[in-house]
Order: sequence, then C-alpha cells, then structure tokens
Amino acid sequence: MENNFLKITNTVYGLLDFFPESDPLKNRAKETALSIVESLSKIKGDEGWVSLKSFFPDPQLVSKILEDIRVLQNYLELAKLQGWLDDMNFLIISKEYEKISAELSGYKKFSEIKEIKEEKKNPKKSGARANAPNEDKGITPRQKKIIEIIKERQKAQVADLKVILSNVTKRTLRRDLDDLLKKNEIVREGEWNQVFYRISNQSI
Repeated sequence: MENNFLKITNTVYGLLDFFPESDPLKNRAKETALSIVESLSKIKGDEGWVSLKSFFPDPQLVSKILEDIRVLQNYLELAKLQGWLDDMNFLIISKEYEKISAELSGYKKFSEIKEIKEEKKNPKKSGARANAPNEDKGITPRQKKIIEIIKERQKAQVADLKVILSNVTKRTLRRDLDDLLKKNEIVREGEWNQVFYRISNQSI
C-alpha cells in the first residue's frame, strides 16, 4: 500500500499546483492530504507497511484516515466541477483512493475482531466494556470525541466543534449531533445562530 499511496499523494500535490492560489479549496485539500500522510505514518512498521495478519492498528485512527480520504475526495470533486481537474484524472485518483480505503477498512475490521476475541479471553475487560453505555448505543469514535468536547466546554456550537475537528465537515458534525440527540446523549438549546449543545441529564 505504501508505494500506491505515495504515488497518488504526489499526483494529488502535482494537480493542486494548478488550482488558483487564492482559492481556499487548494489549501484545504493540501492540509487534508497532509493529515492523511501523518496518520498513515502512525501505522507503518519498521519494515514498511505490515500485513493484516501481523498488525492491528487503532480502529479510531483508521476511521480518521478513512474520513480524511472521503473529505479529500469531496474537495477534488468540487475542483472538477470548477474545471480545475479533468474527468480522467479525477477518476484515476478516486479509484486509487478507493483501493486504499478498502485496505484500511480491512485493517479496521480485523482490529475490531481481534478486540472482541481478546474480550472473550478476559472477562474483566469484557465486563468493563459491557458497562460502557456509549458502546451499547452504537456511538462512533467521532461522536465520543464530540461528547468529550461538549463535556469539557459544558456547551458548544457546531463552529466550536469544527475548530477542534477541523478535518470533519459541518454537515457531518450536524449529522453526528442529530444522531446523539436521538440517543439522548445531548440536548439542543437556543435557535438560529445561537444554537448550543449540552450533555443531557440522562447521560451524566
């Protein structure tokens, strides 16, 4: 995967050079590509990329990389619509990122399977997990981070979350918040531009 990823990253950077300097999309795309590189470097072994059988990276880290790849693909699609990226290059890049995402999803799946097996061997650890309300409700790692931020700040707006979770789109943040509202993890207060989110009494 390393050679494929380095090749596609270099290709993306080369194409970004042709984007207008003044357009914020160029810098955002570069920042996201850099974030992907930095995250991927954390799951690279001493002898290069390791196999699924020998290494199980943090599922949360893999989820972050997958989300960053999705965001970068959205940026490139916007660039294509602007006429800065031709259809052929867009299709080639998208196909390569889809391959990388598929392999990363495999890492995540195997990591989760390993975690479940370890819990079965260790009843105490399994019991601790069973008592965690967030796990039972199917709350994602990103949603857990959102809950932590709101707890720390006591209340937060979408803009506050966006500052910390800079690689997550506002649309995705709102979708996560709506899901947490349905699960009674948080409550919404105010209206229009003064909407805040707090931790619900039920989840305290």
